[in-house]
Amino acid sequence: MWKKMSIAKKIWLGVSILIVGYLISMLFGFLLGRQSESQLVRVSQSSFPASQQSQAALTAFKEQVKLYNDAVMLGDSALIHAAGEKSAEVMAALDKIVSLDGISDRAKTDTKAVEELVVSFSKEATGVYTAMVADTMSESLGKKAAALSQTTEQIRSELSVHTQTFADSLKSELARIGNTTRLQRYLSLIIFVCVVSTALICVSLIIIFSVNRPLKSTVAMLKDIAEGEGDLTRRLSVKSNDEVGELSHWFNVFMEKMQGMLKSIANDARTLKQSSEQLFELSGQLSNGADNVSVKSEAVAAASDQMSSNMNSVAVAMEDASANVNMVATATEEMTSTVNEIAHNSEKAKLVTENAVNQADRASKRVCELGNAAQDIGRVAETITEISEQTNLLALNATIEAARAGESGKGFAVVANEIKDLARQTAAATLEIKEQIAGIQGSTEGTVSEIKHITKVINGVNEIVSSIATAVEEQSAATREISGNVSHTAQGLEEINGNVSQSSTVALEIAKDIATVNTAANDMTENSSQVNSKAEALRTLAEQLTNMVGRFKL
Repeated sequence: MWKKMSIAKKIWLGVSILIVGYLISMLFGFLLGRQSESQLVRVSQSSFPASQQSQAALTAFKEQVKLYNDAVMLGDSALIHAAGEKSAEVMAALDKIVSLDGISDRAKTDTKAVEELVVSFSKEATGVYTAMVADTMSESLGKKAAALSQTTEQIRSELSVHTQTFADSLKSELARIGNTTRLQRYLSLIIFVCVVSTALICVSLIIIFSVNRPLKSTVAMLKDIAEGEGDLTRRLSVKSNDEVGELSHWFNVFMEKMQGMLKSIANDARTLKQSSEQLFELSGQLSNGADNVSVKSEAVAAASDQMSSNMNSVAVAMEDASANVNMVATATEEMTSTVNEIAHNSEKAKLVTENAVNQADRASKRVCELGNAAQDIGRVAETITEISEQTNLLALNATIEAARAGESGKGFAVVANEIKDLARQTAAATLEIKEQIAGIQGSTEGTVSEIKHITKVINGVNEIVSSIATAVEEQSAATREISGNVSHTAQGLEEINGNVSQSSTVALEIAKDIATVNTAANDMTENSSQVNSKAEALRTLAEQLTNMVGRFKL
């Protein structure tokens, strides 16, 4: 039901809640005021009159007592009659107090008791004071006057107490009414504030949730779309059937249509961007191809011109070549005889190198044998060295034994020393022999190495000579073939001279055609540049359109 209500009804409902709240607060204030009014009425009809009448009774009683005293002092009996009237006033005031409805039963009882006491006092006082005015005093009358004095004080005290009691009651009633009125005023204000605040909160909630919040959501989405950063996938929640709900519904329909349109535009923009990029690439390739064609055509034109001039040069060169071919034929015959002579000499050199190789092999073998003999001598020298060492050792032992023999062994000691010297000389000579043998062995190894190197060189020379002989034979055959080809070349040169003249004419025609192609290539380059610039502008436009659509979330 709430969702189906219109905004106007919701607003009137909020105003109605506010009015009802105000009426409730006013009704509560009226009830509290009526209660205060009843309390005031009770005070005005009971406590206040009771206090007034009690005060009037006390005043009239004091005047009554004063009139009695004045009558006695002045001897005027008329004052006693006036005192009786005052007594009647006291009785009337007390009767009014008893007749009030708001007075408590105890107060009425106390008042009646005072009234009875006043009645008895007045009767007794009239007789006593009349006698006193007439100067007929007696002892009993004096006792009565003393008792009346005590009764007077009692009545005055009772009336004062009643007056004070009623005054205090009136004051307490007024104070209670004042407190109640003040409390009622504050309570009325609090209730009014609470009721009105509650009503205002309800009205505010109605306005916020039914009107303000949906409108703010709609405005936020419209603002988002207007600023170009809109999320077109968002939708307003339709929670009611009022004007705001209807607005949200149609706004969602509008957003769906706009989302579909922008999706289509985005797809078209992407397609346009891809097409423009492809067109830009094709225009660039076309421009590059046109430039290449222009460059190639210019190169071909230059080459054709160069070819035409070269053809003329070739024609002149061919004439020179014909003359030179004859000279080549003559030189070829001379070269053939020279090659035959070189072949004969190469055969001789081959025989010499083969002989040198054989001699080097024999020398190498002899030197190796010499090295082996030197090694044998070295082994013999080592044996001699060992013998000299043993001899030296024996000589040392002989010297030791001669020293032990004393004088008889001196001759033996001399022989042992000589043997030791001989052994030392033998060892030195053997060492020198070993050094010489080592030198011989080193020289032998170097000689063998050099002979081997020489053998390798001679073998290389032999191979080169063999290669030269083979090459000379091949050259001789080639020379004979060249001699035969030279005659054929002379005939070919004559045919080439005719073809060159025809090629020169064709080259001139090619140069003219290439010039036409170059002009077309320049036109194509210019058109390609224009297409390139248009494709670039189209690509820029597609990117701008894509960026604009990209601001929206689809």
